[in-house]
Order: sequence, then C-alpha cells, then structure tokens
Amino acid sequence: MGSRDAHYNLSQSYGKFHNQRGVEKDDKKKLYHLEEAAMLGDAASRCDLGMYEGDRGNWDQAKRHWMLSASAGCEGCLNRIKRGVQKGVFSKGEYKKTLRHYEESITQTKRSVQRDVANIQCKHIKYGPGGVNTMDL
Repeated sequence: MGSRDAHYNLSQSYGKFHNQRGVEKDDKKKLYHLEEAAMLGDAASRCDLGMYEGDRGNWDQAKRHWMLSASAGCEGCLNRIKRGVQKGVFSKGEYKKTLRHYEESITQTKRSVQRDVANIQCKHIKYGPGGVNTMDL
C-alpha cells in the first residue's frame, strides 16, 4: 500500500478511532502506519509521530518530526515550535529555518487541497499523556 492517506487513516483506525471503526486498538499497527504515511510525506503523520516521541521523552526525535511537519506546511507544528522557542525547547535558529521552509512550502503549494487537509488534521490532533502535555507545545 503506497497511499499516505490510507496509511494515515489506518493509523487513526488502530488508535483513537478504533471503537468507531470496528477494530481493536493496536499501538504497533498505529505506529507502523504513521511511519509509512510520514515517509510518504504526510505532515499530519509527522505531527502525530512527534507527539508519540514526546510522550516517551524522546525530545530530539519529537522536535525533528515537528520541524519536518511544519516544513511541509503544518501550521499547528509551526506554532508548536514557536511556543517551544519561548520555553527554551527550540532555538531561534531552528524556528527561523523551519519558518523559511514552511513559507517555501506554502508558496509552492499555494491553496492546495493537500495542504489544507494537513492543516485541518494538525489542528485537531489531541495531546497525549506525558511530556507533551507538561511542555504544552
């Protein structure tokens, strides 16, 4: 399966929407499909992976995922990085570099449906338990 949308939807099916979609919750399958979608360029999956890594205290990995997601046009992750600068989690240089890539992505895609969908998905991602909540990024 090579569709990032399909992988993202399956990750959600095995995660927070498992009851509504008639499957058992399976974190391994959720993570697998998130990683597949992210490798295919899905910004919302990158954002989710950042949450996953942050919940486990893997801040370098979480930051990397959020920076890649923002660079692909996810406004929610860009705002998370901006808040992270204020809290000392991200450097100003990391934010400036990510902002530059974000703006390039927006310019290239203009009003693409793909970017709009990524922004909607990123804005609705809920914080999980653990470090991400306490950092409020």
